Amino acid sequence: MKAHWPQLLAVLAGLLPITAHAQTFPKDTVPPTAEELKLRITGKSFHAKLSGGGTWHVDYKPGGGFRMKTRNSLDGPEQIDEEGGWEVQDGRICRIDLKGATVCNEVRTADGHLYMLRDGEVVEIDPD
Repeated sequence: MKAHWPQLLAVLAGLLPITAHAQTFPKDTVPPTAEELKLRITGKSFHAKLSGGGTWHVDYKPGGGFRMKTRNSLDGPEQIDEEGGWEVQDGRICRIDLKGATVCNEVRTADGHLYMLRDGEVVEIDPD
């Protein structure tokens, strides 16, 4: 079954709990350059804990491929597994699905930490 990004994102947004989560980046964070981002993520895997108890994991493969796994809650059996491509821009990481649609997320760095604005929530993404 092929993923349909707009419908998938709408479903995911509906599954998120209605809670107050960080929607702004921590103080003193700065947008990295595209070159800094590329050096920081190429060939690495990252994970994040989401506000609703779910998890997010992504592998940024050398050559521009990625694999992403998202579980929306700790008790939810539903896991979304997706592959595609990635690219970076100043202050943004973009993923490209298999149909060619591009979704970009703003990112900021501070003190060795990387933060991403993902689905309206700022999460710290940590390397594995």
